[in-house]
Amino acid sequence: MNKSDTTPKVASDHRNPLLDFADRWEVDADIVRCRSCGRGQQTSWMNYDFPHAANCHNELAERNPWKTLASLLNALASNARQP
Repeated sequence: MNKSDTTPKVASDHRNPLLDFADRWEVDADIVRCRSCGRGQQTSWMNYDFPHAANCHNELAERNPWKTLASLLNALASNARQP
């Protein structure tokens, strides 16, 4: 069996939500950074709204990217456990 036979197939009209998250946010160790305004937030501040810069294009994105990321990873792990 060659490598292409083992690669999971993904519908072309479905994009992984984790990729959408990565379009808006960059995770660097314990800091999540907005790709638009460049501001960051440490995990110790995860219970507070993200401090976007004024007029940031992602200002209306997730208020709490850490919780969004946790939710996405939990969903991914749950799907991975299913046969």
